[in-house]
Amino acid sequence: MEFQLNAAGKRIIPGDFKRQVLKELSQGKTAAELSREHRIPMQNIIRWRRNELRANEATFKKQITKSGKSSEESELLAEYRRVVEENKLLRKSLASMTMDRDILKDAVDIAAKKKWI
Repeated sequence: MEFQLNAAGKRIIPGDFKRQVLKELSQGKTAAELSREHRIPMQNIIRWRRNELRANEATFKKQITKSGKSSEESELLAEYRRVVEENKLLRKSLASMTMDRDILKDAVDIAAKKKWI
């Protein structure tokens, strides 16, 4: 995808493209895969995801505030943060396991070629 350049020479990435990349990220692709596939820095994808999570949290807070129930508000917000943190840990674990699996596949291929197994 071709990006426009601003006056300082930096690429302008459209919001639709960012949403598409974040959708692919949520479907299970890693930031590294998306970075290589779309030829954009991995840090940009990570930043977009962090900003999306912050925006979702802000929206969630607004919805809770409109309901007017403060004790439930703190409980719901704490639960939301716990779920977001758990999701983050699970994504890290999945990335680690995926990398381990790939390394083991390569090791088995090498061992099979050398007739060790």
